[in-house]
Amino acid sequence: MSRNLNLKDELIRKAIESFKKSFNITANRLGIGSEDEEIEIIFTFNGNTFRKFFDVETNKPSRSVIGQLLLKQAHLQKKVILITDFVPPSLADLLREQGISFLDVSGNAFFNEPEFYIFISNRQKE
Repeated sequence: MSRNLNLKDELIRKAIESFKKSFNITANRLGIGSEDEEIEIIFTFNGNTFRKFFDVETNKPSRSVIGQLLLKQAHLQKKVILITDFVPPSLADLLREQGISFLDVSGNAFFNEPEFYIFISNRQKE
């Protein structure tokens, strides 16, 4: 396994673990190591379970990356999630405004689904 793949795997694992501290979720990675890696996140709230699928991107957040994610999401016609080390509050707001889900290692997150809305921002980089 390449060094970049190991770093990506570790980043995704850490971000999911940080998010699990706040919410009852299960995450299953699909197509691990492929260009089009997907993640299935199972959210459980008040006895209800919601399964959501996302195409995973692991870039560092920036305005240009957000533009690329918007294009990818429109082209694929499926949801994209940005999983990264840290999303600063200004970019968290922009991702939220553009409807792009994200998770970071500090526990910041955004999901806008028909069944629930989650927005966690301002958690500091560890």
